[in-house]
Amino acid sequence: MRQRGVGDGILDFATGDRIDLSAIDADGNSGNGDTGFSFGTGAFTGTAGELRVVTAGAIQLVYVDANGDKAMDFAINVISDHALTASGLVL
Repeated sequence: MRQRGVGDGILDFATGDRIDLSAIDADGNSGNGDTGFSFGTGAFTGTAGELRVVTAGAIQLVYVDANGDKAMDFAINVISDHALTASGLVL
C-alpha cells in the first residue's frame, strides 16, 4: 500500500512475517560494504543506519535514519495485531 505523503505500509502483518531490509545499505557508504541497520529504542543518536519502531494502537511505525542526521529518512506503517520486534525484521 502506498498513499501520497504517508510512506509505505503493510496492512496485514501477521505472526511469523518478517520485513526484509537487508538489501538496503544502511549507511549509504558503498566503500565499507553492505552495512545493516541497527534496531534501537528512544531518539535517533546521530549514527547512520538507525531504525526505531513506535507503536500507536494497531499501527506500528518503523522509522529509519539512514544518514545519521537524527531525522527520519523513510518510514513504513505496519498494521498488525501483535507487537513488531527485532525478530520481525531482517536487518
